[in-house]
Amino acid sequence: MKGLGRNFWLFTTGRLVSLIGSGVQALAIPLYILDITGSGAMMGTFSIVTMLPRILFGPIAGVLGDRFNRKLIMIYMDFARGAAILTIAYLANIEALTITLLFVFQLIVSTLDISFDPATAAMLPDIIEEDNLMRGNSIR
Repeated sequence: MKGLGRNFWLFTTGRLVSLIGSGVQALAIPLYILDITGSGAMMGTFSIVTMLPRILFGPIAGVLGDRFNRKLIMIYMDFARGAAILTIAYLANIEALTITLLFVFQLIVSTLDISFDPATAAMLPDIIEEDNLMRGNSIR
């Protein structure tokens, strides 16, 4: 059994960084909404906006991940998510971020996430050999 290889470790490290960023965002934005509005209902609405793309586009996203270049999907979705999040940060910095804009951007980011997730999940067999799949999946 050969090692998992450079591509696997680049993939895993990139995915880790992406998941950490998404996790921080998933924790920080609802708390920000609660802080500025004082409303648990607004926080709950934000959670619905976050889940809506997964419900609507989840079945389609897997098919797209199988039909198109997974690597390009991952790269484009990650850059687009990064651009959206940087735009949110910029708007917050200039004090132009409203709750409505935050909800719109979260809808965009969640839609990009649902395109990103199946592509990354299906990518592993493309970057490591079949005899390393179980080991790679346990690490990923």
